[in-house]
Amino acid sequence: MRNARLSLLLLALLLVASPTNAQSDPLEGLDALIRQSFPEWGVPGLAIAVVKDDEVVFLNGYGVRELGSDATVDEHTVFALSSNTKAFTATAVGILVDEGKLSWDDPVIEHLPWFRLHDPWVTRMTTLRDLLSHRLASETEGGWVGYLASFGRGEDGLNRLGYLEPDYGDFRSRFQYCNDCYSILGEVVEAVSGMTWKNFLKARVLVPLGMTSSTADLEELWEAGDFDPCFSSDSPSRAVGYEDARVENIVMPHWRSADGELHPTRWRDCSHEDNGDPSGGLTASATDVAKWLRLQLGQGIYEGKRVLSPSVVEEMHTGQIILPTPWYAELLGPGFGHFWSYGFGWWLTDYHGRRLSIHFGGNTGFSSFVALVPDENLGVGVVMNREGTSLDWVLSFGVLDAYLGVRDQDWIRGKFLRAEANGKRRPALRQERGRELQAGRVQGTTPSLPPGDYVGEYWHAAVGKVTITDDGRGTLVLRFPGAEPGYLEHWNYDVFRVTWNMPAPWRKFLTFVLDPAGQVSDFRIEDLVFERLPDQSE
Repeated sequence: MRNARLSLLLLALLLVASPTNAQSDPLEGLDALIRQSFPEWGVPGLAIAVVKDDEVVFLNGYGVRELGSDATVDEHTVFALSSNTKAFTATAVGILVDEGKLSWDDPVIEHLPWFRLHDPWVTRMTTLRDLLSHRLASETEGGWVGYLASFGRGEDGLNRLGYLEPDYGDFRSRFQYCNDCYSILGEVVEAVSGMTWKNFLKARVLVPLGMTSSTADLEELWEAGDFDPCFSSDSPSRAVGYEDARVENIVMPHWRSADGELHPTRWRDCSHEDNGDPSGGLTASATDVAKWLRLQLGQGIYEGKRVLSPSVVEEMHTGQIILPTPWYAELLGPGFGHFWSYGFGWWLTDYHGRRLSIHFGGNTGFSSFVALVPDENLGVGVVMNREGTSLDWVLSFGVLDAYLGVRDQDWIRGKFLRAEANGKRRPALRQERGRELQAGRVQGTTPSLPPGDYVGEYWHAAVGKVTITDDGRGTLVLRFPGAEPGYLEHWNYDVFRVTWNMPAPWRKFLTFVLDPAGQVSDFRIEDLVFERLPDQSE
């Protein structure tokens, strides 16, 4: 049955895109197609917006807001945009550039004297342009810690970068995606405007565009105790559903857990500050996404009102750094991705001879995709309440094909099937990696010390204090600030594998180091060394 419906999906998209079946409305039949086919993709709910020539030509929602409920998604249902927030932050900076309060090439320390990276020279030279285009090459050792610990996005939280060494090349030598870069930009917006980033965004972008369902303040959507801090957190046991939200029309995110089943989970807030999360904290409905598409395609004008200058919009969609071809380019077939660069909040490439600006967002249980073809005044946005599927890409490029009259049908029939196969291949690749790890594991070893001798408090300047405790059953437990526990399993010698369930398992290797007296001096996870603190009870 699944293969039959998948074939129907592919056939229908072919018919939509085929010039031999030209229709006055290129998207005729799309609504029926989505209703019939999208549940086979395991997506609880989605919404899609299409803009052509400054008009919303398609706008609808599908599926349910939460598995197990009959609450349906419509065009006004609120989803998380995740990293599609970055273009909004770039827009906020652009507004201040238009007003002469900022320049793209301003040094960051000119506006944030506290800003500090590991290298003092890089600290002095880093500009707003560097942050906007991810060319800082400073995704540092221990960048993974941000997924486990609850750091603030303000001065105290971001200053941790000064204690982490870059491990991805020299300054400006390469593209390195950097969420912290956009968090710093949010601090710049606040320092220059006198308003928090989220309030500035609301006043200068969301309100002028009439994006009434959008917010960068999660507490407008949920009570403070009903969402979790960041990806791993100390979640209370109370289950939360869409009906608990402060707004009526909202989805729950969904995550495929260790049992292989899709489950609803709680919303997560990665900001922990009044400023919000400028890298991924915006929420919106498909109706509001359509307004955002119109602004970008309209060169900064929305319904006759200028929000941005054409020069700022052009700069946002101009390549600032060359990128290597990403892994997914091969999935999308001929006519796509002959070059890759990054602007300000947008990936830039080509599609069948047209300029293409795209961005995607993914957070725990959410996915979003936005595509703009400025030469055709065409844009599409898709939001979904699960991650880990290619459906947002498929729908977006199917729409583009329909309007561009793409004759190459291999993208739909061949390359898209490759995308599906790639998704199916990932579990097999994980299993293969697991077998490789097991093959290299030294059997028959034991830890140097009894479990209690590893228990204690440890410190890293960028992370703060972490603890290792014994759960009373002989299992060691690692805790980062504000995070869910990580459970240690002996691997070999003094190496343990730590597993966090957040909500799907995530693992790292931890190595204890002993001093000449045979006592634990520190432990290491990848390049981070956590020094053991003196026992205060002694």
